Amino acid sequence: MTWRLPFFEALGDAQRVLIAGAGGGFDVYAGLPLALSLMHEGRTGPWPRPRAAVLAGSGDPAGAQRLYRRALDGKRRTFGPEHPEVALTLNNLAALAVARGDRPVAVALAAEAQRILAPRVAADHPALASVTAFLAEA
Repeated sequence: MTWRLPFFEALGDAQRVLIAGAGGGFDVYAGLPLALSLMHEGRTGPWPRPRAAVLAGSGDPAGAQRLYRRALDGKRRTFGPEHPEVALTLNNLAALAVARGDRPVAVALAAEAQRILAPRVAADHPALASVTAFLAEA
């Protein structure tokens, strides 16, 4: 049996589809399955970067920090303060702190991310490996 969802029917003959989210991780949970299904059908588009990452890369770290902080607040309210999604945003904030030369803040944020991730993800999880390596160098 083949499922034909209205979403895919609405795309008709489109050959390229852009799946984008508003940040906060929901695009991963909702958009990624759609993107993978479209990829399976050979109809994918570019993978957009989250808006905060774009701002950070374009020389607006203050704007990126505002967006990451807003995402952090939303994730804490939605998932709870100990969720791995919270840790991922803390890690992004730590990277911004490093970029602006604020190592003590970066270390504190990375340590909080590690504290959240360590009991909740596999030891070889990329995010945990990243914060652990950063803290080993700090």
